[in-house]
Amino acid sequence: MERESLHAEIAALNQRMANIELLLQQSLTNQENWLSVKDAAQVMGVSETTMRRYAREGVVIAKRPSGKATGDHRILKSSLITTQKKKRPGRKPGRVTLI
Repeated sequence: MERESLHAEIAALNQRMANIELLLQQSLTNQENWLSVKDAAQVMGVSETTMRRYAREGVVIAKRPSGKATGDHRILKSSLITTQKKKRPGRKPGRVTLI
């Protein structure tokens, strides 16, 4: 009986993960969820150069238009809010603007 219960829980968790993956994929393909480097830098209160560095280092979730190796990054809005919370104490926080 316990084994059947575990299998049912695993199946439910797998379904939840599939739903989350679908929502994430939809979010990543929706252009309204992405900001230019300039706009993202303004939201975070950092320079455009810093925002590009954040993108290269993986501090924020970024992509390049059409997957090209050149061109400016697009920054996922939700990664800015997550990054904002990680700022070190004592540093002047950037402004978070809900868009």
